[in-house]
Amino acid sequence: MGDQNITSHEPPQNWEQLYIEYASLLYNYGCKITSQKSLIEDCVHDVFVNLLKAPQCATTINNPKAYLFKSFRRLLINKLKTDTRSQELVLDRGGEAYQFNIELSSEAYRIIEENNDEQRKKIAEAIRQLSPRQKEAIYLKFYENQSYEEVAGIMKIEKSALYSMIYKSLAQLRRALSPILSTKTSAGYYFSLFASGLLLLV
Repeated sequence: MGDQNITSHEPPQNWEQLYIEYASLLYNYGCKITSQKSLIEDCVHDVFVNLLKAPQCATTINNPKAYLFKSFRRLLINKLKTDTRSQELVLDRGGEAYQFNIELSSEAYRIIEENNDEQRKKIAEAIRQLSPRQKEAIYLKFYENQSYEEVAGIMKIEKSALYSMIYKSLAQLRRALSPILSTKTSAGYYFSLFASGLLLLV
């Protein structure tokens, strides 16, 4: 699946506009994968330098956000694989070396009762139990609002496999959170927070 063949939802933009709109999003995405901020910055820089070297590319990209996320992710993970100093890599079943960290956001802490530390701990633990790929898929789908096709392209997996991964991830979270879901008027309360990105670290 080529980087530029992801379905378009936006008009073409030049590389400067792309940088203004997406550089910080890529940096935040990278911070979920590694704590090496200088490496993240280098990869963000490299993505846009590559566009600058091929200016016609910036005006022919079908879907800028999905293209940039996919390009950035590939660069960052490849560099992590070759970084022998890194102590934070996790080799997944697909052979990719990375972690993925998502946590409760400050907004989620505000919405959940301030005096209910037990609920916050249970939610945080439920999130920690997910694999890096499960957390990444949830982040891209529910926080970055990418389509299933776009997430599959970014993560280099089949769309059917992504459907299954997200379904199993949400089922796993529902089982883990079932003791506290009953304390709310709606069983889908926390999942509405996931859908709006409020349970993810901004």
